[in-house]
Amino acid sequence: MVNQAGNIQGVGDGGPEWSSGLRPASFAGTGSRALATGSSGSKLPPALNAVPDLLVLLKALQNRWPLALSLGVVAALLATVVAWQVVPSPKYRATTMLKVSSQTPKVLFDTLENKPDFKVYLATQKTLITTRMVLSAALRRPEVAGFDCQNLADPVGWLEHQISVDLPANSELICISITGERPNDLATLVNAVADAYMEEVVTKERKIRLARYEQLQKLYADGQAVLTEKRAQKRKLAENVGSDNRDTLAIQQQATYEHLALEKRELQRVRMELKRQRVELAVLEAAEANKTVADVTDDMIEDALAHDALIEKDNLRITRIDQEIERHKRVIRNHSDYALRDLGRERAAAKRILSDDRAKLRPQIAQQLRVTNLSAQSTRLADLRLEAKMNAEMEQVLQEEVDRFTKEAQSFNSKTLDLGSLQDDIAQRELVVNKIGNEVQALNVELTAPERVEQIQKAESPRADNPTKRLMMIAMAGLGAMGCTFLGVSWREYCARRLGSVDEVVNGLGLRLVGALPALPRDARSVASSPRAPALPYGQSLLIESIDAARTMLLRDCRLESHRVLMITSASKGEGKSSLSSHLALSLARTGRRTLLVDLDLRSPALNRLFDLPEGPGVSELLRGEAALPEVVQPVVGGLDVIGAGKCDAEALRALAQDRLPWLFDRFRERYDFIVVDSAPVLPVADSLLISQHVDAAIFSVYREVSRLPAVYAGYERLAMLGTRILGVVVTGIPADRLGAEAPYVAINQA
Repeated sequence: MVNQAGNIQGVGDGGPEWSSGLRPASFAGTGSRALATGSSGSKLPPALNAVPDLLVLLKALQNRWPLALSLGVVAALLATVVAWQVVPSPKYRATTMLKVSSQTPKVLFDTLENKPDFKVYLATQKTLITTRMVLSAALRRPEVAGFDCQNLADPVGWLEHQISVDLPANSELICISITGERPNDLATLVNAVADAYMEEVVTKERKIRLARYEQLQKLYADGQAVLTEKRAQKRKLAENVGSDNRDTLAIQQQATYEHLALEKRELQRVRMELKRQRVELAVLEAAEANKTVADVTDDMIEDALAHDALIEKDNLRITRIDQEIERHKRVIRNHSDYALRDLGRERAAAKRILSDDRAKLRPQIAQQLRVTNLSAQSTRLADLRLEAKMNAEMEQVLQEEVDRFTKEAQSFNSKTLDLGSLQDDIAQRELVVNKIGNEVQALNVELTAPERVEQIQKAESPRADNPTKRLMMIAMAGLGAMGCTFLGVSWREYCARRLGSVDEVVNGLGLRLVGALPALPRDARSVASSPRAPALPYGQSLLIESIDAARTMLLRDCRLESHRVLMITSASKGEGKSSLSSHLALSLARTGRRTLLVDLDLRSPALNRLFDLPEGPGVSELLRGEAALPEVVQPVVGGLDVIGAGKCDAEALRALAQDRLPWLFDRFRERYDFIVVDSAPVLPVADSLLISQHVDAAIFSVYREVSRLPAVYAGYERLAMLGTRILGVVVTGIPADRLGAEAPYVAINQA
């Protein structure tokens, strides 16, 4: 806030000591992974391309060593306490060893017994050792009858928790061990467990092999008996069908079916012929019984008349007369000639003679046809009776042949199927019986092979573990926890990439430096409003001098390029942009220039609180057209006017992207020499990107030990991609004793 002397006390986003709600937020998505290249497509600057090494991590730890030391001591104490409770006190350990062959031992043959993978078999044996069956058998052995564990409520459960079974890597060994305080009892108990396992598991496996061998012998004998019976049936069927060869039987069967098909076709033909003859015979017999013959049709009579000699003679005379008429017509032109008339009368007379002859001969010819049909009908009837009798006898013979061949084919087919099925059954049984016989022979030899599991080392009375080993483990746990804490703090600090010096801005990010401001105590953040102000503390004087130096550089640039509207922004919150814009505006006002300070950080305004101004209309109302310019301007000190943010809403934010903002800047230029705009951070919102398109230049504010290099570079690049003229960067928070060391960077930029 501005005190009565015209000084500004830091509020808003001035630095890390200010309100916790204004500390910089995380910038997810703006780290080094999001900045693969700059706006021009170039590679990342050196500060973002650095690969962490031990020296870099130690340097990162330098700024947080009190925190790292405190957390490391606490973590070491906690790890030591936990290790003291977790790491057990030294005890005795008794161990016995079993050897499990990676391959099942054999004499000569490979049997068909289930042979699991070695790792699976080893894991199975490990599990079997700790089963209640084995542990109960171990506790029942006489050598452990008097042990104290027998008095427990569940001795088997106690032993299950005490026993340890280990499988050394890349070996065929199983180590069974127990840890306790009585070495002699431990050795006896471990040996009892190993012996019980050998009896309950290994010996039982051998018994199972013997039982399988006996079962296979019985199956082999039964299979041989069945095969003998099946082979006898096969011989009998082969004798009946004449062969046991499938190809020969198929040929015989095909021949039988071909004969059968031939006889059936002949029988069908005879039956069809017999059926036709019987129908015709029935018709003729009925006609003979009725003494009737088939009717003589006109066509039959006409055909007989056409072949009669007299009729043929009459037709020949008429044909000859027609030819004579045609000849005369070709010679004589007059068709009424007497010769043609005579020929016409002769033709008419010949026609009458033909008609008379036909009428006279027609009854005679009809009678002759009836007599002829009756004779033919009697002859045909006799022939049909003879043919029908012969076909009936042929039908009977053929039917007998068909029945014989059908029975023969059915019988042959049934016997062939039975023979084929029997052959397949015998072949399958022979395969199974031979396999069983081979396994029986192999087992007969392999039952003499050694067991796959054997005990190679008995447990002996053990010695106690080395007590210093436990102390070393506890110490290593504490030191490891402290080291991990140091490494975690260092790595977190390195990943944060907080700005540490001006060199990281100039050489690390390659950005232009405008000024470097000191870090001040909380109670000394104020500047004089005029040169006539009373004497100020050294810290405030140093801040004013630093601001004035930056102002001098800015005035030079503004004079050369006619910049009047300056935007002050930052990458994220809490990087001192509001404090910088306020001090810079006061410094410009001290030079006698009319200066306007505008709060365009509409979402998180700070200038009203900084200058202790009353809440009222501001930029938001100007953007919405709800207030005039004189209503929102508030004079402060020494020719400096301030316009607050006002009451922000969605309409005001939308107006930033419209034509209202350029219009406002034109009105400001008419009344003021310089307009300093305090805008929103670049990365969280897009407001500054919209504002930057209407200002003359922009200044980037960063804060030492608060600003993060990837975020600074990302915000700087966003403005540069829009073509905004960026005058440079102002670094705040430089210690007073190091401020002089940063002067060369400012001098170089000014030059």
